[in-house]
Amino acid sequence: MLASVSLSLADVAAGYHVELALFLSLMFFVCMICHGELSQRRPPSEQLTDFYLTMSAGGALGGIAVAIVCPTIFHSYMELKLLAWAGIAVAVFSILKPHANNQLSGFRKIITFATAGVGLFLVTGAAWSPETEGTMLSRRNFYGVLRIELMDDYPRHAGLALYHGKTIHGFQHIGDKRRNKPTTYYSKRSGVGVAMRTIAERGPAHVGVVGLGVGTMASYGRKGDRFQFYEINPDVIQIAQAQFTFLQDTPAEVETVLGDARVSLDQQPDQEFNLLVLDAFSGDGIPTHLLTKEAFQIYDRHLAPGGLLAVHVSNRYLNLFRVVRGAAEEMDFKIAYVEDLRERTDADAASDWLILARNNNDLESALINKRRQPSADLLMPPIVWTDEYSDLLSVMK
Repeated sequence: MLASVSLSLADVAAGYHVELALFLSLMFFVCMICHGELSQRRPPSEQLTDFYLTMSAGGALGGIAVAIVCPTIFHSYMELKLLAWAGIAVAVFSILKPHANNQLSGFRKIITFATAGVGLFLVTGAAWSPETEGTMLSRRNFYGVLRIELMDDYPRHAGLALYHGKTIHGFQHIGDKRRNKPTTYYSKRSGVGVAMRTIAERGPAHVGVVGLGVGTMASYGRKGDRFQFYEINPDVIQIAQAQFTFLQDTPAEVETVLGDARVSLDQQPDQEFNLLVLDAFSGDGIPTHLLTKEAFQIYDRHLAPGGLLAVHVSNRYLNLFRVVRGAAEEMDFKIAYVEDLRERTDADAASDWLILARNNNDLESALINKRRQPSADLLMPPIVWTDEYSDLLSVMK
């Protein structure tokens, strides 16, 4: 649990491999000591039934607290810090308590305090509660913690940003002049921006978007266009509608579908999308079922003739190029890679997009040809994920 919530420290830049090792070591240290104490405190055999029943009840109560109580009363992962502090304190006390201290060597004392010190450093420095003075709103549910930050490092480009953990999911400028400008991963120079402008040249567009964010894609909408957003997190929909204005300002027709995107698409009749955007893979936990061969078969069914599929593959920890390429080859799709390295203000974000089409002619537009680049990642052997097989370790950076 200590390792699954966040792999980022405020003051450590050693990479997630080291951080993960430290978190797992801390968890191992605390669990071993606490389980050792349980073993030492076990009652006589005639009372073991009550003992194990009490342990099971404690585990059930812990699960209820983590899954139901804590998301209700906390807007961040505060309970993780509190329990980590408590676990370290219990572990150290258990080792150094008087009846166990009679034969405690100096070396063991040093190891105990050193391990506890590392644990306290991790707990104190970990970015499990990344709220800052600019946090305007914070919400938590089953899917994690969402927060809105006021970003004003560049006054001319000040705006509001939506974060899920440490991953930005959208930004909107404050002020009427830039309010409807596409930002972050969706700028006009990005892969999805190029794809959107390409299909816009062909006439009214029907666009599907997996992953709502703050609704930035709607800023491309024109009268006669239709946008369908698929979003699994109800808090994201509420925030996009109440705190940002992309969905309200667009002249296009907008529909928001709550639920798992793959399930929703599988249950719908063919949508005839001119562009289908997959943007659900930028966080540290990705929905692998959206990248399988079977998922791409569903996407293919919903594309109109000449339609494009834009996949956002920017990720700190995972290289998804090979997975998308594997699915593309299975479906006989052609690929264009578009990279946007511009990141000068809070409104900018570097991005990697793969644009897929059924044939090369659909990718032969002046806009795509101008922005497409070669990529060494696309030359690596492809990986095909299916509903029966996926392997995150094979794509870790």
